[in-house]
Amino acid sequence: MSGGIDSTATCLMLQEQGYEIVGVTMRVWGDEPQDARELAARMGIEHYVADERIPFKGDHREELYR
Repeated sequence: MSGGIDSTATCLMLQEQGYEIVGVTMRVWGDEPQDARELAARMGIEHYVADERIPFKGDHREELYR
């Protein structure tokens, strides 16, 4: 769950269909995923952050996103 339009629309559609939604965001670098946390709070759903910074440390893909 990123907090962007795609994950927001998906959560809304699934909620409308009666599914129980739980948000999960992988943190691979950077700051806390505040957008996702705020979206989950507004939608009344649980939200968890999987801190994956250590496994991604030294992964050269990070350099592409600076």
